[in-house]
Amino acid sequence: MLTRDAVLQLWSSEEYKKLSRKLIENSSGDPLEYIHIRSNITDPDKVTLNKTEYLVEDVIKFLDNLMKPFKNVKDSGQKYFRGDSKLLPDKSCIKENYISVSKNIEDAIAFIDDPKFGYLSEITIDPNVKCVLVGVEGELLLQHGCLWEVTSSSTKTYDDTKYKKLLVKIHPPSKKSNSGSQSESDSKYLACSLLKKQYYKSSGNQTTKKPSKKTRSQNQLKQQKKRLSEFYNSYIKEAELLSESLSETRFLNTIAEVNNISNSAKRQFFSKKKKGVINTSTSTNTKSLTNSNRVKGIDKMTKRKRRPRRKSKLSSKNS
Repeated sequence: MLTRDAVLQLWSSEEYKKLSRKLIENSSGDPLEYIHIRSNITDPDKVTLNKTEYLVEDVIKFLDNLMKPFKNVKDSGQKYFRGDSKLLPDKSCIKENYISVSKNIEDAIAFIDDPKFGYLSEITIDPNVKCVLVGVEGELLLQHGCLWEVTSSSTKTYDDTKYKKLLVKIHPPSKKSNSGSQSESDSKYLACSLLKKQYYKSSGNQTTKKPSKKTRSQNQLKQQKKRLSEFYNSYIKEAELLSESLSETRFLNTIAEVNNISNSAKRQFFSKKKKGVINTSTSTNTKSLTNSNRVKGIDKMTKRKRRPRRKSKLSSKNS
């Protein structure tokens, strides 16, 4: 039996890609333009939830029924953010897939592989757009088929890093006419995947340089470390106030809701940081001890010079 919690857990697994693929296909889009779902997906028409298989179409219908108008959400006047490295977020288009947005700018930035190529969007959501809270603090999932309207572009510096900034309005999907065709307002906008395909086919953009996979990976790790450092520093201060020893479990509990960084990456970060603290502490203690010894003259162990033996001449007395 499908449940709210089980369906929303899809966003922390790889199964959500099957929903994305189906929605893009249903809107006559091109799934191959979405890098994250190019990989071979086994049995694309079924998802597994709690060891039970369900049809993708049924899961989409269930999730759509969970959504309520944005105007019913608490703090609906709050500003939302989204970070993108894929597709063309600086172009207005129809979003075939669900749209994930967050109140936390740091969460959005974590999805930008490289500030030179990615975009940070500040989003205004139409009150009638349907949405659902996904269980992660500040994160909201918007319905599929919305119009992504880019109203302006500029730059924004956050934490000493400059990002390409977009102001975006998200409108609900327009109702289709009785003939099944799109409304006039939507017909002038392409699906996002088709827009990207058209953009890169044009001669002027074939030479557009994109960051290599290695560069994207390095930039993503850099952003993760930067973000985890902020959480770690806060945890250290709290541990010092409570006179607690450093604990991996307690640190992980403080960032349990940060689901766009893997637990293995969190553990590895903590291990390196803790080791660094211990090494720094040991180095400091050793240095202090060495300085103390210098004051006492212990580190200057001078060898005592042997006095040269003097050979005494034997004098003979004349009788």
